Amino acid sequence: MDGLSSSCASVLLLGEGNFSFARSLNQKLGGGVRVVATSFEEEEGVGKRKNGRENVDALREKDVTCLFGVDATRIHASQSLEGQSFDGIIFNFPHVPGKANIAKNRELLKGFFQSCVQKLSPAGQVLVTLCNGQGGTPADQPQREKQNSWQVVDMATYGDLILTDTLPFRAGEYQEYNSTGYRNQDKGFLTDRAVTHVFERSRLILEVVEAPTLSAKLDGNTLEFQCPPDIGACMKRDLLSEPSHPLSIFKMSLVSAFQSLYPKMTVLQECDFASVVPETIKNGCEGVYRLLNIHEPGDSSGAWLLRPHLLCHVKSLIGRHANEGCVLLGKSYHRCAVAPDSFPIMHHLLLAVPCGQNTVDSVAKVLADLHCCVHIQSKGTDHETNESLENAGNMESAKSFKRSHSRMEETGAQPSSGEGENEKKFEHCRVCLRDWVKTYEAIQLKDSSGNWATVGLCGTATREATNYDIVVLYLDQLVMHLLNVTDIRMLWSTDVTMQDKRSKKPATVGFGNKESVNFGDFELIGRSRYPPLYVRDVSFWVQGGFDELRFVSLLLRATGLLLQRVWLKEVYHDQTRGDASRCYRLEYRSCDRALSKDRLARIHQGVLELLREEMGLVAR
Repeated sequence: MDGLSSSCASVLLLGEGNFSFARSLNQKLGGGVRVVATSFEEEEGVGKRKNGRENVDALREKDVTCLFGVDATRIHASQSLEGQSFDGIIFNFPHVPGKANIAKNRELLKGFFQSCVQKLSPAGQVLVTLCNGQGGTPADQPQREKQNSWQVVDMATYGDLILTDTLPFRAGEYQEYNSTGYRNQDKGFLTDRAVTHVFERSRLILEVVEAPTLSAKLDGNTLEFQCPPDIGACMKRDLLSEPSHPLSIFKMSLVSAFQSLYPKMTVLQECDFASVVPETIKNGCEGVYRLLNIHEPGDSSGAWLLRPHLLCHVKSLIGRHANEGCVLLGKSYHRCAVAPDSFPIMHHLLLAVPCGQNTVDSVAKVLADLHCCVHIQSKGTDHETNESLENAGNMESAKSFKRSHSRMEETGAQPSSGEGENEKKFEHCRVCLRDWVKTYEAIQLKDSSGNWATVGLCGTATREATNYDIVVLYLDQLVMHLLNVTDIRMLWSTDVTMQDKRSKKPATVGFGNKESVNFGDFELIGRSRYPPLYVRDVSFWVQGGFDELRFVSLLLRATGLLLQRVWLKEVYHDQTRGDASRCYRLEYRSCDRALSKDRLARIHQGVLELLREEMGLVAR
């Protein structure tokens, strides 16, 4: 059957009517696969159906086990199936007899998924075929509104299963198949444009883990700091060092291209520089991650923070390595809003070379050769936004959180991925950049749809009367553009694949021959298809100031990677009480885990409790 893995060695069929599908499938499999076919009806009832007795006898002659009176929502408790597991479990056209029983059919699917997963082998698959329109996914044509469908993907989450594929059900390929059982009659189902949904086990939703300890050296002494809890789980991964990760592949392509331009260039990795740096800007950005010394909370050696950008190391770079050119690769850390195109940990490439080598034009050509964009230009050239950072330390600039620091209160609407204010999301915070570069221009690319995205900055730095060109590229945004990624959390998922656009097969890329990868041929595909979206509103009263960045950090701490977006929906000011009510909308959607409504309820309750404990916010 389409959708079954080639390694499938055992199949369980549920809800058979006249056993004609079981007979056809067994013929198609051609032996070597253990098949167990079951029916909700007793054997006597099956025998009364057209060709029912003939099909059962034919199956038994082929050593196929036929069972009767098997409830698909109770197979885990079936004595006839005790001790057995299956690589494939197939349920064609499940239904509760009667008209307009959408709610009952959802319950049927929910019970089935909760039960069948207990009989599924670790790498097994569950195949559910529904009439066109019933499933409620884009595979249905036309797709029904969600409330009018059976919500098959949502129901599967109760069995910790995710949808991995949808396929057309080709009834004509099964010679003996004669659909039956519609409304508990011999009448068949409408198989035209029916859809087979393929489900597999989900990885478990990770519990909130204790944040790791960070360290830094000062005058030969090692200081230890507690990592911010909202990014603790992600700190343990180094995406740039994972060989098959898109960021790592793209990094290698860029480095190879730059090495051809600057043959004597030095390539430095993140481990060459500490991610914990001393804070040098006394009135700095509110969005940086400031750290406390674990052993000496009152440490007088100064404030420490997670590196907000690679430019923290630019003076050391140009002092030791930049005469022949150098590249530094690593992560930067900055608190930000929760949105599909922003994340508190970003991956950057910093290029430093002596001035006079047409660096910006060279970078533009490298990106164009990698199929990054249709057109790339300096924002400062066409938009006249070449920004001086000399006087960027005032209060207004300190609140200008360019890395998606929330403008939700001003807009009062859901952030979009289009043009306008949101266009500036990927720019570094101007306050964080002060003292590192005097002026800079934002490098932008323009896609085929005419949308702009900021993917880096270019500027100059000076040491001992020598000027150096400095270019920082935002690798996350470039990869998202290249591979058509709409949610940055996909880059942190462990269940994604680089897929060839034409063959739809997993891509095999490497650098044994040091050839550049044509990223235009690939796209990034998640294993989980059409994951459910849950929307929850949180309202609370606030007196005085409100730390929105801390609020967002707590949300991330409680939910991990389950939040897709958070935006300020409404602010109501009570003139009599002198306080304000803030209403935030939280959008939950997991990229790669099965998130059921019941589990979401428990997670969301944990969010409310954490907000109350840490910030004294009581949900209305």
